Amino acid sequence: MKYNIAIGIVLFEPKIAQYEHISFLQELKLPIYIVDNSEQKTLPPNINVDFYFHNANDGGLAKALNILNDYALEQKMDWLLTLDQDSKFNSLEDLEKLFQFTVNVPENIGTVAPKIMIMPGKFHKPVYALITSGMLLRMKTWQECGKYREDFFIDCVDTEYCLRMKTLGWDFLVCEDVILEHSLGNSQEHKFPFRKTVHIFGHHNALRRYYIARNLYATMMQYKKEIPEFYEDRKGFLKHHAKMILAFDNNKISKLAMMFAGFADGFSGHISGKFEPRSFLLLRAIYRILKQLSHH
Repeated sequence: MKYNIAIGIVLFEPKIAQYEHISFLQELKLPIYIVDNSEQKTLPPNINVDFYFHNANDGGLAKALNILNDYALEQKMDWLLTLDQDSKFNSLEDLEKLFQFTVNVPENIGTVAPKIMIMPGKFHKPVYALITSGMLLRMKTWQECGKYREDFFIDCVDTEYCLRMKTLGWDFLVCEDVILEHSLGNSQEHKFPFRKTVHIFGHHNALRRYYIARNLYATMMQYKKEIPEFYEDRKGFLKHHAKMILAFDNNKISKLAMMFAGFADGFSGHISGKFEPRSFLLLRAIYRILKQLSHH
């Protein structure tokens, strides 16, 4: 069956395995668009795609996604499948199932996605939002809902977008028959002493802790009135992550300090893309306080 679908891929310092996956996707005979966020151009000359743009991480993941979706709309596509280099489909049959899934979805469905396996046998369970990797976005939805927030730069761009869709009457669906393997932030399993529950925890660096806290808290505040259950749920999520950092992560003080800096900027609305010196002044003050407390 002929689908009016394009595949958009965001690259960032890719390895050989990522190029192999692009070659695998080319067997679908669908348009492939690439935005390269690497410092230097990385696409080998033997891989030919329909669109290539070297973005050099200007505007981060959000801008890369905006470039891809704008181009898909310009090319009059109906849907765009976005992938990052940490994601992998294992068969063309799975992709065919996913594409077929879009044919019969209700008109209010703006995005569909496969099940996301973040570790062997462990799946991401979307409640309020999908993740952008593996997401098929309807171009009609893109036209109505607008662009991803480039001031967010990286984290929570997908969460904010799905919530925005929801407030405008759109929804999402997961195709349970298709699995996408996705590496989520160097995730590992951990268990607190004397507890049965196993927690999957992404060991992000301190800078990512800042972005996650800042962007998530800003999103929570933005949709607190319209989707109050999201605010309460994510408040518990952030508390849980702070506990996980204390219990299982390294560089605890710097990561917690960056989280607090992120909270402060998210609450105050100081969101301007990359981490900036203003945030660092607050971070340094918090770091000193935490360091003193750790010595007592």
